[in-house]
Amino acid sequence: LIFTSHFEIEIFDVSDNDLSGFIPSNIYKLGSLRVLDLSSNQFNGPILKDVRHLKSLNKLNFRNNDISGTIPTVFGELQDLEHIFLDYNDLTGSLPSLDTLLSRRAEVTISHNMISGTIPSLRRWSSGRELLAIARLQKIDMSSNKISGTIPDAFSSLTQLRYLDLSNNDLRGTLLDLTDLERLKILSIRNNLLQGPIPETLPPNLVHLQLDNNEFEGGIPKGIANISSLEFLSLSGNGIGGTLHSELCQMTNLILLNLHDCGLKGSLPSEMRNLLQIHTLDLSSNTLSGSIPA
Repeated sequence: LIFTSHFEIEIFDVSDNDLSGFIPSNIYKLGSLRVLDLSSNQFNGPILKDVRHLKSLNKLNFRNNDISGTIPTVFGELQDLEHIFLDYNDLTGSLPSLDTLLSRRAEVTISHNMISGTIPSLRRWSSGRELLAIARLQKIDMSSNKISGTIPDAFSSLTQLRYLDLSNNDLRGTLLDLTDLERLKILSIRNNLLQGPIPETLPPNLVHLQLDNNEFEGGIPKGIANISSLEFLSLSGNGIGGTLHSELCQMTNLILLNLHDCGLKGSLPSEMRNLLQIHTLDLSSNTLSGSIPA
């Protein structure tokens, strides 16, 4: 196909085919394009800087291809671009500045690549207009890369966030206080190197909390029991220690509770009978004693 700037195509969707080769450079001449979806093909090569010409673009979906190179810094010039899906590719290099990646976005998914380095600091966005530029973010998925360093403090200010997945990286430090993220439903930071205690207070409306295989310690915080909406709780593979306290067993909406290999001691609380919705209960590889409550 040969495109020129005279074409007024708004939606170009060739997803779920067997197309291959480089992404044609003349696609970037479609200045009226609002949706560009090349997902689930076999496209390779880099994303060209010519993508900056798609000034009307709202959604870019290149997921599940063989695209290489780095995330273009020129994404920062696309002020209408709200949805970026680059997951399941071969992207490398470090993350661009987060005003490039996150400002004015609603969804950013870059999981299952080979991106390395740290998540750039958001300290300069601590107040004012710049903070408002990232306040609309609802989903961030940076899982399954090689990202290191700590989680930026300003992530705790993303009050519209509903989904945050930083799993399968090399993140260190402690878990932020995310209490103010009242809309957050899914929080997954498993398979990292986070340390210290799990915060006593967490986002109040979580449905899915996954912190497996880190280096947390200090017991299971009793404050988790205050999250009445929680259905999936997985803390396995941490050195948390302590006991399985009765407050945890008052969480009547739990469907999955995974505390495998958490260094738990003591007996099973009789309140376990209150877990009426539970489908999966994994307490293996601990040193729990006594009998199973009838």
